[in-house]
Amino acid sequence: MKKFVLLLVCSLLFVGCSAANWDYTPRRYKTKNPGMASIQILKFADARDKSVNDTFKSGKFVLHLVPFVLWSNVTDVSVPEGNLIQMPSMTEVLPKSTGMELSGTGLFREVYVMPKGVATSADYTLMGTIIETHSSKTMSAYGLSFVGKILSVFGVPSGKINNSITVKYTLVDKTGRKVFEKLYVENSSRPIFIYTELGKASFGIQASVYQNINRRLIKDLRNIIE
Repeated sequence: MKKFVLLLVCSLLFVGCSAANWDYTPRRYKTKNPGMASIQILKFADARDKSVNDTFKSGKFVLHLVPFVLWSNVTDVSVPEGNLIQMPSMTEVLPKSTGMELSGTGLFREVYVMPKGVATSADYTLMGTIIETHSSKTMSAYGLSFVGKILSVFGVPSGKINNSITVKYTLVDKTGRKVFEKLYVENSSRPIFIYTELGKASFGIQASVYQNINRRLIKDLRNIIE
């Protein structure tokens, strides 16, 4: 029994230490003839509050293992990619993901992702401002200390990941006239388990949250372009 508890503690302490990648899968659309216009997507501006960036703290992690303590916040970050190994900035990842999504819709003849320049021949320019990419993790042993963590072995959630993304899009035509501007907010809260790699789980959820934003954007663009 002592060996089992020791193994459990070690596995808990090393959860979430691996690198994570942005895994974005665009939706498949039924397309007709492609649109006549072209669009360029510029590198997004970053307006996030970077003062809230409390990364993983072992002390906070251990706190939820204290008897009668129901839960503890393990991380609370506003720039999640800053805490992951070899992860590019959201200002580059988000416009690329939007470009992937738009390319499959048939709304535009050409879709350009221009992180470092401007394609002057494009009919439309889509600009984005990242307002928030918040991610927080809460761990729980249900007030039962290590006994509560043993419950996780049997499929009981050991915590929760909360993610939110807020992005403002602005669409202008080739004359610089503003055609469209809207703020999009998406939130997600999911359980985590003893076998969950926290870094990968959090970033995977961020990608799925952004998928929902892109699909709402495309619905709005259809009303403008078509």
